[in-house]
Amino acid sequence: MVICNSAVLHTSASEIGQIYIPLLNWLLFISITILILIFESSSKLAGAYGLAVTVTMFCDTLLVAFLAYSYWKWKTWKVLLFIIPFAFIDLVLLSSNLLKVLIGGWVPVVIAVIVFTLMMTWKKGREILQDKLQKDTLPLNVFLEHLEQTGQKVSGNAVFLTGTPQVVPHALLHNLKHNKVLHERNFLVTIKTSEIPYVDEAKRIVTEVLENGFFRITIHYGFKEEPNVPHSLKQAFSVLDLEYDLMNISFFVSRERLIPSLSSKMSTWREKLFVAMQKNTSPVSDFYKIPSNRVVELGSQIEI
Repeated sequence: MVICNSAVLHTSASEIGQIYIPLLNWLLFISITILILIFESSSKLAGAYGLAVTVTMFCDTLLVAFLAYSYWKWKTWKVLLFIIPFAFIDLVLLSSNLLKVLIGGWVPVVIAVIVFTLMMTWKKGREILQDKLQKDTLPLNVFLEHLEQTGQKVSGNAVFLTGTPQVVPHALLHNLKHNKVLHERNFLVTIKTSEIPYVDEAKRIVTEVLENGFFRITIHYGFKEEPNVPHSLKQAFSVLDLEYDLMNISFFVSRERLIPSLSSKMSTWREKLFVAMQKNTSPVSDFYKIPSNRVVELGSQIEI
């Protein structure tokens, strides 16, 4: 799923994590304007600014320590020898700014708590959701072995988007369960984003012919490219020596409707928050530029 309909622009051709989100930029502008109107002067904002800067400095120090230990493979004593002086200075500055919490310093604290809560709720909720979905998965090889025992086949092509090509997509299972049919040709399509800005057209498509009319297709995009699944499928069909007709292809997409439960994995209010955030996502078909009149959404209710 894709959060909201906000654009994500990659501003660097070398760093995949360097992005610009216009919607967030406008939200920052509005928030800063509101803060200026509330505090009225820069002197009154000093408390909020000072606490925010010192906490950021301390977090940067911790991140450098983590980087040195985990990625640069420094010895523990070397990391401590390098980090402790900086951490000591940061803590001195931070402790002095803690006195400003009641005179404006509470603003960055509240903002940080809200953002952190949203991020961790989303992360935890996605983990719980994926665990529940994984419990209902069926290995693709087992499914293909018993395919003759399933329902009848109809003409046409069915495309199932999946992030785990080794298992049967949920949309395929739901279609078979409720409609009792399979298409003549079924394509399991996986989208992968590479850590390079652009992927060579010759390396974009990887196809694999399975049995009983099933095909596995992997489409690679660079992080600066806009995915266009119908266009890439045309290339894949050419590789497979199949006739491509978009009006003869149905794209099956899974969409889950989440229901808060009394699960002990996450508190009730966080479950409700995650459900609200999930509802705010836009269909993955929009992101991949799949025509709406070719999309079939098959969903289910899942308690989290």
